[in-house]
Amino acid sequence: MREPEMFEPMSSLLRSKGYRIVSQKKGRQPGPDIIAEKEGRRLIMEMKGDSAALDVDFGTGLYQLFKYIKPNSDEDYALGITEKYVRYAQQVEYSLKRLGVKIFVVNGRAYQLW
Repeated sequence: MREPEMFEPMSSLLRSKGYRIVSQKKGRQPGPDIIAEKEGRRLIMEMKGDSAALDVDFGTGLYQLFKYIKPNSDEDYALGITEKYVRYAQQVEYSLKRLGVKIFVVNGRAYQLW
């Protein structure tokens, strides 16, 4: 699944969980891909669609997300990935959980991995 195709299922899932979508930036626009808000907390999300270099692009997605993490922030952070990236996420699950990074998987529909 290409990254632009991931936005609608991801946005639908977030809305079903009570989030309001504040902004979506598809393509090479600067800033987080999705910013959503729920009960005064912001969710900053980067999306990663399928590519030929999954390991490199997974690392790029983490780097893009980590740029937005601020100390003592009331924001939450998430990475939206396709099924093909799940094994990479599982390899760094402990670290991502310690950082409080949520992982969402989009495969035509979306679900939260953790």
